[in-house]
Amino acid sequence: MIAALVVTHRGIEDITVQELKLLGVHDAKVGDGEVYFCTEDVKTLCLIAYQLRTVMGVYWAITSWNEVFPEIVDFSFLKDKTFVVEGEHKKEVGACIVKKTGSKVCFANPDFTFVVKKDMHAYTLYLDMTGLDVGKRDYRVFLGPSDLKGTLAYALIQIAQWTPRKMILDPFCQAGTVVIEAALASRKKPVAYHVKKKLAWNNLVSVDVFSGIDKQIIPEKDFSINASDPHFKHVSASQKNAKIAQVNKCITFTRQDIDWIDVKFEHESVDCIVTSTPPDKDMKKDDLKLLFVRGKKILKKNGTITILTKTKQQEILEAAKEYTLKEQRTVWQGQAAMTVFVFAQAQ
Repeated sequence: MIAALVVTHRGIEDITVQELKLLGVHDAKVGDGEVYFCTEDVKTLCLIAYQLRTVMGVYWAITSWNEVFPEIVDFSFLKDKTFVVEGEHKKEVGACIVKKTGSKVCFANPDFTFVVKKDMHAYTLYLDMTGLDVGKRDYRVFLGPSDLKGTLAYALIQIAQWTPRKMILDPFCQAGTVVIEAALASRKKPVAYHVKKKLAWNNLVSVDVFSGIDKQIIPEKDFSINASDPHFKHVSASQKNAKIAQVNKCITFTRQDIDWIDVKFEHESVDCIVTSTPPDKDMKKDDLKLLFVRGKKILKKNGTITILTKTKQQEILEAAKEYTLKEQRTVWQGQAAMTVFVFAQAQ
């Protein structure tokens, strides 16, 4: 068994734990924006990492120590490779690795990046398995001023308890991140699919081990995923991003004012409304109120409205007075704290 660490957003660690459970990990422990777990071997860790959607980085815990760097550590994978060490005591640790392996340090483009982290009791040397931020999505080209990271957008639809069998609507789709994440999940397409050859784990495990996962990818088709926005520029941006992500055939796009969404969608047809509040300049005065009023008509009886906001918490609570608040949580994107509300229709 080997130990590992994944880095996620503060406030969605439980969503990452859920992902790990579906991939066979049952002993995960939650930290602050981090999840620790054990798995069988490096190959299994790579397979798990390739399928995660809510993480920015994946790290293999190589060794731990209290005061003196341990003498017996297997660094055979470093043969003929370059490396760099980041974090606490990086110079001392780097010197120990050079002495043990004869490998060279490279700051510009190393084959491997090690990170030293300290907790209350010991130091741990981690190997960065990705070498880049896998939270970044290559489809996010046409962006808006308040667009979500793909990791957080996927967490949002999981908080809403969406599944590919449910009809979902984002009425403020902006750059389309929420619906694109839903479409990628519906297709079972890993978010790292197009960058897998750039990931650091290629220096450890052949890319061929991922072919089994790639064979499960479903062809593009309609998945009852709906992207709407009052502004054509946002609908256009969503369409372009979806095409880059190869999911544009999975999503229905419409330019629709919030006051008319009950005309576009049939009565009690939508399972989940999932969205984030756009900038003030892109909203009309009563848009949030109308979202909940019109939403009542198109939501199924057990349907929900999940909405993320940075500044409009009180306005949303007032607009949703006729709904039941099922969940409220704080999540973080970088240093920015945001609130997620989940509302259900009052029974």
